Amino acid sequence: MAIVAVMSLISCATDKASAPGHYEIVTFQLVAGTQPEAFISVNKEVENFLSAQPGFLNRSIGKVNDSVWIDVLSWRLKSDFEKAFEKSASDEAIIEMSKMINEATYNFFSFEPSLSH
Repeated sequence: MAIVAVMSLISCATDKASAPGHYEIVTFQLVAGTQPEAFISVNKEVENFLSAQPGFLNRSIGKVNDSVWIDVLSWRLKSDFEKAFEKSASDEAIIEMSKMINEATYNFFSFEPSLSH
């Protein structure tokens, strides 16, 4: 089910030079009692961190169903993601967002596309 949702979130790049070379996909549920509106608000701040990172291309976040969320990030290169990930440990918005995610439900997928249109 999550794969279908991912496919609907990702659009095809027409400019091969800007086509993502790496994707990060995360599915999760929020900690009980966390209001979706508060989670989205914090994620607007997370966007500021991400957009300042070299190689960051795009992010889509949304609900798969009533309880499961999905976060899809595209990067120019895997190394761009890895550098940003190292920096993220000290970013206040990311720390706050992480507190809202139920770690037991966290699923992380990382890949380089084998086929891209």
